[in-house]
Amino acid sequence: MLTALLFALVGCARPAPDPASPAQERIVEPMRRWFGSSPGALAGLQIAVGAFGEGGTTRLAVSAPSTLVDAFEPVVPGRVYVLSASAPSGDLETVAPSIVGPDVGFGKFCVSDLQDLNGDSISELGVCGTSDSFVVPGPISTPTSVGSALARFERAPSGATFPFVLEAMVAGPHPGTIVVAASGVLATVEAPVGGTYRAPPGAGMSAVFDPTDSADFRGSGGVVVLEGRSSPTYAFTAIHPYENVGGIGVFDGWPASGDWSSAARWRAGAPHFSVFGVERGDVDDDGVEDVLVRNHTYNSVSVLTDPRAGGALDTAPMQLDGAPVDEVEEFGGYLSRHWFGSGVAVGDLDHDGVNDVVVGMPGNHYFDAPPGAFVVFLGPLEAREYTLEDADLIGHDSDTPNDEFGAVPVIADIDGDGWNELVVGSPYANAPDAVDAGTVTVYDDLFGPPPSR
Repeated sequence: MLTALLFALVGCARPAPDPASPAQERIVEPMRRWFGSSPGALAGLQIAVGAFGEGGTTRLAVSAPSTLVDAFEPVVPGRVYVLSASAPSGDLETVAPSIVGPDVGFGKFCVSDLQDLNGDSISELGVCGTSDSFVVPGPISTPTSVGSALARFERAPSGATFPFVLEAMVAGPHPGTIVVAASGVLATVEAPVGGTYRAPPGAGMSAVFDPTDSADFRGSGGVVVLEGRSSPTYAFTAIHPYENVGGIGVFDGWPASGDWSSAARWRAGAPHFSVFGVERGDVDDDGVEDVLVRNHTYNSVSVLTDPRAGGALDTAPMQLDGAPVDEVEEFGGYLSRHWFGSGVAVGDLDHDGVNDVVVGMPGNHYFDAPPGAFVVFLGPLEAREYTLEDADLIGHDSDTPNDEFGAVPVIADIDGDGWNELVVGSPYANAPDAVDAGTVTVYDDLFGPPPSR
């Protein structure tokens, strides 16, 4: 984002034309909406759905990592709000006023459903911040703080070999385990229901993957654990912090500590093709989960239907592509105004029993961004290139630019009616009385009601 801001300030970028406006592009009326409560909260930057409520009821966890809106205002710590969508009114209601973090940036990188870690049939919540990260126990129904966390992952001291700032925390392949990803580090943690964990090789981590010998894999991390395969399969992403390149490694089973050689590698392939995250889901309806690799600076999502094969990400058999990137001639680089690929969600939206794919296209709010959108491709998808012209819906919240509507799409049944909704985060949207407070918007029956409704 800093690079984008510099480009915008010096005025050296040549904007590319906006994507074509096909007939399926329109403003979509929301089913319900929730607003952040304070200026600069950036609510909706991360969203997770899980059984966080009393008795294991479904709740939304929404991060509001906060930012400094005015240099004369006090810094507000980041928070995570827990929302219910099952109220009789149909509105999104705040169940827990907030989980208060230790500082700004709490919840910036992840909020995640870690499933049940302590045997009470209620999900725990993972929160990754710019400093320490936490496992918060469920049920979450009252205001709380990180002091009640089941586990804490401490950021390494300044100057350490690994900064160890978690950017992903997911449920592991076995009950009571989680997998975490940080800068150049992949680790699994058994029964994280107490204690403090420090940078690897810290105590309590049963395995650590440390690719110190690979120049392409020393930056930010993300991880997914694939289902539907013969053994647990881990996809780990990383970005080189200086060269703006990256890739992913796919492991069949847990790798030995420090052993990068067992991974199937997918490299960037093209200049400026960074890797910013991975998601999982069965997009081709073959019963096996695929890997979706996000790269919003290149307006692209690479879908790996055979993730163990390895290769170049920009030539993967299935590609979802947004608008062309903008060339910045003076810097010899590229910059996306649209940020297609900022977020990805997989799930059934049209009630036909087959997964669909939603790609967030929020717009780069530092660089003359068009209005944000979510882009829907109805499944099953095939091994080919998809463009915006192939989308079944390009949905906008309004014609307002620079609110990053679509930054985070989530597909889940949030109200317990047996059918999925689409949840969309818009972290830079304004509340009625608060700038950059952020919003969460819910859409139901985008392609018509289900047969039983």
